Amino acid sequence: MSTTICYGRQDCHDLHSWGPGIRTCYVLHYIIKGKGTFINGGKSYALAAGESFVIRPFDNISYYPMKKNPGSTHGLSLTVKNMLLCLTV
Repeated sequence: MSTTICYGRQDCHDLHSWGPGIRTCYVLHYIIKGKGTFINGGKSYALAAGESFVIRPFDNISYYPMKKNPGSTHGLSLTVKNMLLCLTV
């Protein structure tokens, strides 16, 4: 049984953004290059290459790249059960 729902790399040079919205699984993002903003629970977090952020199930979130330095990210989506398994290893 696979623990991954999906994974991939997003090139944000087209200013791809997401939200506001809700996911039904955990999503781990790692910023490869560039800068962006992650908003969760009304709090805004500035992010840059080398940093990560976690989207928890049912949190209302948004994320978007900076126009002058959009960069790219890697993403990995996991079910709640499988995220817990990964954290206990």
